[in-house]
Amino acid sequence: MHADPQAGACLSIGVCALWFLACAPWWWEDAQWLTLGFWVFVLNGLFHPMLSMYLAYEANERAGATVSATFGATAPLFAAAIAVVCFGETLTLGIGLGTALTVAGVMRLSWSPGVYRAALRSALLFASGAALIRAGNQGLTKFGLELLPNAIFAALISFSIAFVGTVIIYRLRFGAFPLPMPRRGVQSFTIAGSGIAVAIWAMFTALGTGDIVVVSPIVTSFPIFTLLAAVAVGEERATWLVVSAVSMVVAGVGLIGISAITGF
Repeated sequence: MHADPQAGACLSIGVCALWFLACAPWWWEDAQWLTLGFWVFVLNGLFHPMLSMYLAYEANERAGATVSATFGATAPLFAAAIAVVCFGETLTLGIGLGTALTVAGVMRLSWSPGVYRAALRSALLFASGAALIRAGNQGLTKFGLELLPNAIFAALISFSIAFVGTVIIYRLRFGAFPLPMPRRGVQSFTIAGSGIAVAIWAMFTALGTGDIVVVSPIVTSFPIFTLLAAVAVGEERATWLVVSAVSMVVAGVGLIGISAITGF
């Protein structure tokens, strides 16, 4: 760890916003600033990543990373419910089974029964709250993109608002911003922010053209790819737990893909 993670989160969010702004020549349309969709993404930025990140940090501090990560993996379950109730999407048997497998695979990575008994209340309040907000964010993003079909502009609005909000929260919690950050920390979080920008653009594009019940569990599988990268560079070992979790997620995502194509 080369810097305070919350300060790093602020930096990463700011880098995302700068990347989206740098792409302005390819998406800029003056009329889009005056649409209802603009205000939807202003609201969106207040909830995710700003509020969801705050709740996630509270969950990590109060309940530990293990509990927080596992409860956070339940976001697709909330997203599926929102998609069916609010958007009339169809949750087929294949998508339902695939979502369950994907969620179970991500949770498998951090399951620790002893930890849960000690921190269940905090986990339910903060980690599940963060998961619910992430799920609601996907529904709000879907709605906003129907009004404003411009993924990069939508992401710029959301992350600009989120950046301002996270800086304010950091300042209120710690009394100063920014705190000194070593160069290696700045470099790491800048690279991370650049990668997140690409991921957010891809997710917004997917939500704009696809169903939430398909996109959400696939997006939530990202810890598996993080773990595989760690194994590849020697930071983690390919244990039975890792292999079983990866297998469950691959099977779940594959089943979702097949169901989206065939309607199963």
